[in-house]
Amino acid sequence: MKIAILIQVHKNPEQVGRLCRALGHPCADLYLSIDGKCNPEPFRAAVPESVRWIERRTAVRWGDFSQVAATLQGLREIVDTGVEYDYVLFISGQDYPILPVGEIVRQIGERTGSEMIARIELRPEHPLSRRYRYRHYHFARPAVTHAVNRLIRTLSPARRSYPLYPVYKGSPWWCLSGACIRYVLDYCDRNPGFVRFNRTVHCPDELFFQTIIMHSPFAERVTGDNFRYIDWSAGLANPKTLGAEDYEAIVASGKWFARKLDETADSRLLDLLDAYRRSEAE
Repeated sequence: MKIAILIQVHKNPEQVGRLCRALGHPCADLYLSIDGKCNPEPFRAAVPESVRWIERRTAVRWGDFSQVAATLQGLREIVDTGVEYDYVLFISGQDYPILPVGEIVRQIGERTGSEMIARIELRPEHPLSRRYRYRHYHFARPAVTHAVNRLIRTLSPARRSYPLYPVYKGSPWWCLSGACIRYVLDYCDRNPGFVRFNRTVHCPDELFFQTIIMHSPFAERVTGDNFRYIDWSAGLANPKTLGAEDYEAIVASGKWFARKLDETADSRLLDLLDAYRRSEAE
């Protein structure tokens, strides 16, 4: 079993370095994708020399297609290495492993033939569909977004439809087989209109991969679980930043990663998870 771990980062270089050291394993190659808005040097200084770099960087903005663009670029560069990875595990710099990496690799191996990506069907009547503005246009500048949609509503009351239906949504963090990754990249090359449509969608990173895969030969392989512990209990747009008080629930979850952590808010949780992994590895 050989996996690539693609890590997308934009802050806290020291935490990213700690994450990379925690993920060190002979069966896992680490690829770091640094937000194009960031100075890469603090990250380069903080991580182990074995880490590989996504060379073409993208300035990522929340809710924008740039998130998808950065992910696709990272996947293309991983595929272009010529290494035949069994799986690509996609995480952020604010994820942190709960289980030892060897155990994560073993569990991925047990699920060979599966695609570990969360997804739900997002029909127009679904309450969450209001958040995803694929029926309207979304641009980086809110003023442009409002002006364009006002003009379109004046000219035509019809709303646009997503290129694939039904639409599926889910967490943008997943673990996909090498074959599925190659299918997604090939689909994008063969369907530029689909990519172009998503450039004006709100939060396309939570729709793009799920929808392609659920309309593909890989749909029956989807488990619906991405093995992340995430606390959405507050009902806000972003999950809770986890702290030491969440430790017991995290380790009891059986998940691979906790999300999201910030050492500047509470570094104790990272210490606790490091100690837990050491005890599990013994």
